[in-house]
Amino acid sequence: DTTWGFARYPRRIVGREAVREAFLQRHINYVYLEMAAHRTLIDGDQAAVHRTTTLCERGSGVAYTFDIVGFFRFRDGLIVELTHYPDAAVWAEVAEPVGP
Repeated sequence: DTTWGFARYPRRIVGREAVREAFLQRHINYVYLEMAAHRTLIDGDQAAVHRTTTLCERGSGVAYTFDIVGFFRFRDGLIVELTHYPDAAVWAEVAEPVGP
C-alpha cells in the first residue's frame, strides 16, 4: 500500500496549531524534492500561485511531479487562509494503491 492517501484532509484545518500539525504529518510521509513557482497573481489581501512540485513518498521512494494552484488570503502580514488544488490527473495517480 501507499501512504499518499494521508495527503487528503476530510475537514478544514483551522488554527495555527492545527495547520502546524497538518504540515508536520505531511512531512513524515513525503520529501519535497523540488518546487518552482511559475505565476503569482496578487490582488489586495489575496494571492494565487501556480507552481510545480516534485514529492517523494518516503516509504516507496516513488517521486511524482505535478502542478498545483494555491490560493492565499492575508491579514496583518500573516496567511489566514490557504487552499491548494493539485492537478487532478496526477493526483488520482498518486492516490492509487501501489503494489500487487
